Amino acid sequence: MSVISTYHYFGKHNYEQNCTFNIQIIAKDGKFKYTFSNIVETSGFGLLTSAKDCPNPPTLRKIANEVWTTTKDEVDIKMRNLAISLKEAMVKKSTLDF
Repeated sequence: MSVISTYHYFGKHNYEQNCTFNIQIIAKDGKFKYTFSNIVETSGFGLLTSAKDCPNPPTLRKIANEVWTTTKDEVDIKMRNLAISLKEAMVKKSTLDF
């Protein structure tokens, strides 16, 4: 998944990052549960956590914290949209017979 983070350093800049993640879907009796885990930003931050500040800033701390925060916000938006799409897809009746 690609996310766009923003930071301010001599102007506003966008920074495109790639993230990987795991998704587990458990389905039973017409119901389902999903879990997103191991969300990793692949160009330097590594595992995204709930930490307020970047735990291992690769550059200037202020910029790293700003990119860290906007990255987490953008990932959150993408994950919420993915969850909505997943819910909509799981509601549709399948014509496949396994």
